[in-house]
Amino acid sequence: MEPLTHVLARFQQVLGAGREADEGALSVAVRFLRGEEPTWLRRRPDAVRLDVLVVCELLARRRG
Repeated sequence: MEPLTHVLARFQQVLGAGREADEGALSVAVRFLRGEEPTWLRRRPDAVRLDVLVVCELLARRRG
Protein backbone atom coordinates (compact mmCIF):
# COMPACT_ATOMS: atom_id res chain seq x y z
CA MET A 1 0.00 0.00 0.00
CA GLU A 2 1.27 3.43 -0.91
CA PRO A 3 0.68 5.70 2.13
CA LEU A 4 0.38 8.96 0.21
CA THR A 5 -2.15 7.53 -2.26
CA HIS A 6 -4.21 6.06 0.58
CA VAL A 7 -4.40 9.25 2.62
CA LEU A 8 -4.91 11.50 -0.40
CA ALA A 9 -7.98 9.48 -1.35
CA ARG A 10 -9.33 9.84 2.21
CA PHE A 11 -8.73 13.59 2.29
CA GLN A 12 -10.34 14.06 -1.11
CA GLN A 13 -13.43 12.16 0.08
CA VAL A 14 -13.87 14.70 2.86
CA LEU A 15 -12.44 17.91 1.45
CA GLY A 16 -12.59 17.42 -2.31
CA ALA A 17 -9.59 17.82 -4.57
CA GLY A 18 -7.36 20.79 -3.92
CA ARG A 19 -4.46 22.24 -2.02
CA GLU A 20 -5.88 21.61 1.47
CA ALA A 21 -6.35 17.90 0.71
CA ASP A 22 -2.85 17.67 -0.80
CA GLU A 23 -1.20 19.35 2.20
CA GLY A 24 -3.13 17.24 4.70
CA ALA A 25 -2.27 14.02 2.90
CA LEU A 26 1.40 14.91 2.71
CA SER A 27 1.50 15.79 6.41
CA VAL A 28 -0.10 12.47 7.40
CA ALA A 29 2.09 10.42 5.05
CA VAL A 30 5.24 12.00 6.48
CA ARG A 31 4.10 11.33 10.07
CA PHE A 32 3.33 7.72 9.13
CA LEU A 33 6.67 7.11 7.41
CA ARG A 34 8.59 8.67 10.30
CA GLY A 35 6.65 6.63 12.84
CA GLU A 36 5.39 9.75 14.61
CA GLU A 37 2.28 8.22 16.14
CA PRO A 38 1.30 6.86 19.55
CA THR A 39 2.80 3.50 20.50
CA TRP A 40 -0.58 1.75 20.69
CA LEU A 41 -1.25 2.69 17.08
CA ARG A 42 1.97 1.14 15.76
CA ARG A 43 0.69 -2.37 16.48
CA ARG A 44 -2.27 -1.90 14.13
CA PRO A 45 -2.38 -2.69 10.38
CA ASP A 46 -1.05 0.09 8.13
CA ALA A 47 -4.49 0.96 6.73
CA VAL A 48 -5.89 1.47 10.24
CA ARG A 49 -2.87 3.54 11.27
CA LEU A 50 -3.26 5.77 8.23
CA ASP A 51 -7.00 6.22 8.74
CA VAL A 52 -6.54 7.19 12.40
CA LEU A 53 -3.86 9.71 11.44
CA VAL A 54 -6.16 11.15 8.75
CA VAL A 55 -8.98 11.64 11.24
CA CYS A 56 -6.62 13.29 13.72
CA GLU A 57 -5.30 15.64 11.03
CA LEU A 58 -8.80 16.55 9.85
CA LEU A 59 -9.90 17.33 13.40
CA ALA A 60 -6.80 19.42 14.02
CA ARG A 61 -7.43 21.41 10.84
CA ARG A 62 -11.06 22.07 11.79
CA ARG A 63 -10.05 23.31 15.22
CA GLY A 64 -7.74 25.78 13.57
